[in-house]
Amino acid sequence: MLKDALKKVCDLWEEISRISVTTHASSISYFTFLSLVPILTICISLLSAVGLTEQDVVSFLASITPEALSGGVGALVADAFASSGLAFSLSTLALIWSASKGARAFRIGLNAAYTQEETRGTVTVSVISVMTGLITDIVLTVTIYLIFRGRALHLIATFVPILRRPDVFAAILITLATMGTGVIWLTTCYTHLTAGKRSFTAQLPGAVCAILACGILSFGFRLYVDNFSNYTMLYGSIATVALLLLWMYMVSYVLILGGIINRLIARERSNT
Repeated sequence: MLKDALKKVCDLWEEISRISVTTHASSISYFTFLSLVPILTICISLLSAVGLTEQDVVSFLASITPEALSGGVGALVADAFASSGLAFSLSTLALIWSASKGARAFRIGLNAAYTQEETRGTVTVSVISVMTGLITDIVLTVTIYLIFRGRALHLIATFVPILRRPDVFAAILITLATMGTGVIWLTTCYTHLTAGKRSFTAQLPGAVCAILACGILSFGFRLYVDNFSNYTMLYGSIATVALLLLWMYMVSYVLILGGIINRLIARERSNT
């Protein structure tokens, strides 16, 4: 059993080296960073329509990012709120197109992870990238809405006393909402964003592994930045940008690994 496990780890490492995961992760993190304001602008317009406030969005993002990023995150949200009135005006198409830049880079990275050549037309690929950007906005909106307007855990808390503590309740609610919507979103990306045909359920193992790994990675990164790092002294005023890009790079790397895991599992099943 140990020998089989080591072989699988070696296979994964060979795949990581062969498809240059670091290059694709760098591209995804860069273009996603450029897409942040358009994504937040559209998301905030949707949240405003259901009665959520700027503070609700800041609270959610602050709960999943290191304390050192709180100032930069607050500034991004404030800029997005200031521009949110534009989200459903004549600039809507420009915002959606800008928000899809990260999705296009993600598609290229996943095609490499699944070793798929892109056979779809330029128009089809562009539409899929734009739709992925929109779905990402909706997923983010639903996640924040579930946390601040959801009622399921409030009902459960009446029967489980420990959930009545605000800190425990908030932590569990954020974890469940983020991971649940994250798994569905990532499985959909693995299924439809990449070239080729594959079943939704077959992509669940990689999606679950990737989302769990992202959660552990983000928690460890937050602890490190908040307690041990020296980024503010090293980077000065651009520390927030450096940290955000580093975190996005690591998350992008893990998301591509999820696709590789799915492909290796499919290959193993086909060989048995």
